[in-house]
Amino acid sequence: MKCPNCNTLYDEKKYYFCPHCGNQTKNNVKTISVGRIFLISLLITLWIGIIAVIFIYTKEEFFFDTENSNSTVVGGTIYTPIPESSNQSNNTTTGTSLSSTQIVYNKQYYKQSFKDEKDVYNLIVQDSLAQKSNCPAEIVSIENEIVGNYGIKAANLCEMDVTFAKELRNVINYMYNNYPQAREYLTNITLANVGEDADYMAAFMPIFTFAQSNTRNGYPVGVKTQIILNARYFLNTSKITKAVSYSTNVGYFPKNATRSSTVAHEFGHYLSYVALLNHYNRSKMNFVRTSDADSLYKISEDFNLGNFSYKMINEAYQKYKSSYNSNISFNQFREMISSYAVAKDSNGNYIYDETIAEAFHDCYLNHDNASIASKLIFEVLLSYL
Repeated sequence: MKCPNCNTLYDEKKYYFCPHCGNQTKNNVKTISVGRIFLISLLITLWIGIIAVIFIYTKEEFFFDTENSNSTVVGGTIYTPIPESSNQSNNTTTGTSLSSTQIVYNKQYYKQSFKDEKDVYNLIVQDSLAQKSNCPAEIVSIENEIVGNYGIKAANLCEMDVTFAKELRNVINYMYNNYPQAREYLTNITLANVGEDADYMAAFMPIFTFAQSNTRNGYPVGVKTQIILNARYFLNTSKITKAVSYSTNVGYFPKNATRSSTVAHEFGHYLSYVALLNHYNRSKMNFVRTSDADSLYKISEDFNLGNFSYKMINEAYQKYKSSYNSNISFNQFREMISSYAVAKDSNGNYIYDETIAEAFHDCYLNHDNASIASKLIFEVLLSYL
């Protein structure tokens, strides 16, 4: 088969992803051998927990239709695009379009020498610093604060509006001061040029295999756990504010959502991932040896399928039924939070971790005034951290 992304010829029966660029070609993840997963960068773009963006027309019609031909599916998550403004500039100095800070998905660091986790972190830091040329002093100060205070290895917000960057810093401050047990797992938070077809605002990537060793089988590998911020939104404050306002007004997001709370949603996915690692009795997985491959595969598959997320939601649902003597359905329980809490993938399957992330988003925004469902789900989530 010829890869439609990079034109490389390869055996589609043997590889789940193109071994050259990582482009996905098949849907049956269970057919992959564990040993191939890291050698072909299987997890480059999977398991993205996202804030979906809203398709705005002049009539302000709201769409979230998995059959809509305008929806693009990546790693089981729906992306619903907003048409770009006709007067949007490509000048990076305007702060309204693409950024020079970016993640290149088709490129890995090959033939590295990893002795331990520290070597992986050093490479992450070097990669981050290489993207910081000509950054404003105020932004560098914010980035340094994020890195120095919260155990995140790399922050790349170079072209952002300073006020907006401070808002993100405040979200991170809230996260790590209120939930210190979740420190040290996140390696990166960065702006990214993610391509015209990736119209999400922000994304959580628990497992981003970015570096391989100079050994025959590529082990150990280096893995990032990161939140990426789509440059087209986070460098265009008017655009992201409009999208979030509309999403909130129609009930797609919880009430009182803001441009910076979209990142709090991604931290909801992050907390869910930390809880999942605890469930499997695993610590951070940024330095992955051959002996860790099977464990990481199981964790990755669980996060992708949403099995543990479903377990946590169901625990909260049973508590709700018991406490309130209610007969509402499982889905009606989740719908208390927001429309996005019951998001589906292109195959019509619920994305249960979106319920977890939206429950946290609601509690972050509204505290005691959050929905009962959100508070119960978040209570269960905390019990696993």
